[in-house]
Amino acid sequence: MVTLDEIERRFNDMDIPETPIAIRGGIINNPRMFILSHISYIRNNPKNKTFRPYYDRLLYLLDYFDEKQK
Repeated sequence: MVTLDEIERRFNDMDIPETPIAIRGGIINNPRMFILSHISYIRNNPKNKTFRPYYDRLLYLLDYFDEKQK
């Protein structure tokens, strides 16, 4: 399992576009705000399984960027 610190580090090392991005589960209209808010929700609710979808969506976005770089 990828840690939240690792996810945050990877996003900090990326050039995040300002245009909408389609990932599994929906469209992200503001990718930067999406990342910041999702990380904040997870940090403020550690070990709360209700917030697992926020973690999963961050992983989907990382997958999107990984695929885009290939």
